[in-house]
Amino acid sequence: MATAQVEQQEAQQNNALDYLESLTTEELELICVERGFELVHDENEPGELTHADYVEAARRCLAIEEDMYVLYCVCLCVYRVF
Repeated sequence: MATAQVEQQEAQQNNALDYLESLTTEELELICVERGFELVHDENEPGELTHADYVEAARRCLAIEEDMYVLYCVCLCVYRVF
């Protein structure tokens, strides 16, 4: 049963990644900007940001948002207990 859940989570992650890869760089950047993040190019890295860089940045922004939501829910539950 646990294996089926893991496989389902992996499938959902792959679908999300496929969706992000289908977006334009502007749409990917907007995902981060709408969540209060700013994409900053590291001046020590040569070249321009690639589409893959934007996909990774959007993925990270969404993951941070999810982590913050989980933390909010935990804090809310703790607050209600006390």
